[in-house]
Amino acid sequence: MKVKPSLSVVAVVLSSVAIVVSLAQPAYNLFMSSNKQEEGKPSFDLFNFYVAYTYTYIGIDNNGTATAHNVFVTFYFLKPLNSNFEWATIECIPEIREGGSAILTIPVGRYHLESTYPGTNATDYEVHVAVFCVHEQSEIHADFHLEDFKVLPPPHM
Repeated sequence: MKVKPSLSVVAVVLSSVAIVVSLAQPAYNLFMSSNKQEEGKPSFDLFNFYVAYTYTYIGIDNNGTATAHNVFVTFYFLKPLNSNFEWATIECIPEIREGGSAILTIPVGRYHLESTYPGTNATDYEVHVAVFCVHEQSEIHADFHLEDFKVLPPPHM
C-alpha cells in the first residue's frame, strides 16, 4: 500500500527549510565575517619636512584605511652635543582622512636655531616628530627621528 504525503505536511516542511536557509546566510555574515575582517586603522608617514628661516614645515600623510581624529603631533629639536629638548611643541590636527594629509608650520626656524647657540648650524640639530591618535579604543603611534633634513637658505635681504 502506497501512502501519499499530505500537501499540508510538504508545505510546512518546505517552508521550514526556506526559513532556515534564509536565516543561515545573514547569521553567517554576522558572526563569521565580523571576526575575520579587521577594522580599518589610520597609519601615519612623514611625507615632507624642512626648516625655513623662521618656521619649520611638517607634512603628515594618513596612508591607513580609516580617518584619524584628534591627531596629536609632538615636535622637538634636540640641542647639539646633548639630548635636552630646546624647542618643543604639541599641535592637534582635528582630522586626517584616509589617504589624506595635513601640513603644520611650526614658528621655529633656522634663525632661532642658529641664533640661540652662535656658531651652530641648523643642521647640527636632530629632530623628533611623534604622531599619536586614538582610533576605536586603540592607540596609533608613529615616531620619526631625523638626523638629516632639508634646511632652506636664508632669504636675501
